[in-house]
Amino acid sequence: MAFDPTVFEAHLRSAREAHNLLAIFDALWKAFNHYYESLYVPSDGSNVKEYLLIHRAVDQIPAADRADVLATAAGSGIVDIPTVFDERMWNRFGEQMSGRHEKVKRLLSRRAPGASGSSNDVKQVADLLYAIRCNATHGYKTPDGPRDVEVLGAAIPILEKLVNALPVSADVDDVGVA
Repeated sequence: MAFDPTVFEAHLRSAREAHNLLAIFDALWKAFNHYYESLYVPSDGSNVKEYLLIHRAVDQIPAADRADVLATAAGSGIVDIPTVFDERMWNRFGEQMSGRHEKVKRLLSRRAPGASGSSNDVKQVADLLYAIRCNATHGYKTPDGPRDVEVLGAAIPILEKLVNALPVSADVDDVGVA
């Protein structure tokens, strides 16, 4: 699928017009999804894991913008909320696997303000956003549940900064939902 700036912008517009955090997060993720899906070029007809496409999209973010994504994550409150775990694994196996959130907490707690960020650091943050996306899509989330508001309220500024950092056509405006 080729990247289409009008589809990307339509998702961003949906985020700006959304009336609750769940809808904002969903629309931002759809913009990100459209971007990373456009990076998939099948060579042998096989499928590629979604997280690899997410990582490929993060690799497109200019080095100067990676630090901004990480600074936004550090200031979002994501490290202060109770641990986010993968709800699918909990539902399937009864295990609260919280590795993604714990990695991000460690990363952001040892990161000096103003430090540059590596692509791998931003990938860790994107992996956590992916877990939140999966929980929102496959879990039992509501637009006004206190825990959901807390998690989405911390995640949206990060996802917004990440989406705005993607190198897309100059015709596409910043999200501007925060």
